[in-house]
Amino acid sequence: MVGFLKDSLNDTKALLDQRKTGSISGFVYAIMVFALERFACVREELSLTPPAKKIPLMLAWMDVLSKAPVNGTRIETFRDLLQNMKRDEVVWQPYHDFGELSDEFKDQLSMIYLRVPCICLNVVAYNRPDKCFRQLGLKKSELQRLSRSRSKHTKVKFSQHKGQDWRAVRPFYRKVNEEWDNHHNYSVRKSEAPQQNKSFSLEERFLT
Repeated sequence: MVGFLKDSLNDTKALLDQRKTGSISGFVYAIMVFALERFACVREELSLTPPAKKIPLMLAWMDVLSKAPVNGTRIETFRDLLQNMKRDEVVWQPYHDFGELSDEFKDQLSMIYLRVPCICLNVVAYNRPDKCFRQLGLKKSELQRLSRSRSKHTKVKFSQHKGQDWRAVRPFYRKVNEEWDNHHNYSVRKSEAPQQNKSFSLEERFLT
């Protein structure tokens, strides 16, 4: 989902830069929850109170939004709010209380510190925790330097490769899969020891 969401945001930004759209494409609900968690000014404009219990997050906000009054605020109002925000008005780390997570997910928390490609079929988007370390509760001094990698998403066309192993026919796709297979080498946190023997199930890969 992260790969798909990043791809949708990139498409939306490109269209907004060209002034061809005023809307957001992709997984809109996830983008909306992202904004509601981090930007108090948006919640205040919509007269919304954050859910007391945030896990599972999407369902918690769905309950809040289902009871919210209809709001006629124009998109220009939100654009002005976001453009004029100051740094101290942003909630950098809204999900700091990991104690609410069930035990089955706690061993996956190290994944948020990995600078790895998120692969969603033919869409590849890099997770860059080194660019949003404040949201992860890290200081700049706690980051370790990694070799440079791509930061922009890439769409790969595979229509001519039906029934084939995409890694065999496209070097780029093979490269990003190899990076994922060695994800334990790409933690941006200094205190995060490489987990050489750690492997994630198919379900855990989708969580990334």
